[in-house]
Parts: sequence; structure tokens; C-alpha cells
Amino acid sequence: MPSKRSKSRSTSSSSNDMYLKLFLAIVIDLIGLGSYLIPGLGEGADTLWAPVSSFLIYKMFNRGDMAVLGFAEEALPFLDFIPTACIAWYLTFQDVLSAQSLDLHDIGSDDDADLPDDVQRQRKQRK
Repeated sequence: MPSKRSKSRSTSSSSNDMYLKLFLAIVIDLIGLGSYLIPGLGEGADTLWAPVSSFLIYKMFNRGDMAVLGFAEEALPFLDFIPTACIAWYLTFQDVLSAQSLDLHDIGSDDDADLPDDVQRQRKQRK
């Protein structure tokens, strides 16, 4: 049986992974949007970026629906403003975000070991 300490470490690393994926999602969306910064590149670059973006979204979030949407968003003209990778990140981690922001994780349980370290500290400060 894993100890509370190792459980906390794995949750902390998964929290770090969550924020790393957010950073990468922002980068993916900025690259897709950035094709308009270089005149003449625009939609031509998007045809090359569409499959790459779609692949990265699928691999990072295991969401086929968002990968298809990401491909369409990059391949179709004038849709680059949609932050598809960030939306995929939110949909993937919405339960974790809700638990952290509303502090509803394991209601009625005094065992905070499975919560990220920052949430554990906040709960201890409130007690």
C-alpha cells in the first residue's frame, strides 16, 4: 500500500504535468495563430501546421474529438483565433480544476494526501 507521502508526491508531479501541458497547449495555439505574423505565410503555413497540431493535441490529451477540431481550425481559413489546444486542456483537467478551486475534493474525508501540495497547504491554513 502506498504511503501518504508517495501518494502526495505523485499528485504533485501530476499537478506539475497538468501545468506543463497548459504551457504546451498555449505554445501550440500561439504557433497556429503566429502564421499570420509573417506576411504571405498565413493559410499556407496552416495547411502544414494543421496535422502537426492535431497530432500533438491527440497525444497530449488523448482526445480525438479535439484533435479533429484542431485540424479543422487550422485547415479552415480565419479560424486561427480559436484556442483549440487550450480548450482541450481545460476539458481534460476540468474535474481537477473544479476540485482545486471549489475545494470539494473528497468531501467528508480528512485524508488530503491525494490532493496537490498547494491545495493541502490552503486547507491546513483554513483549519
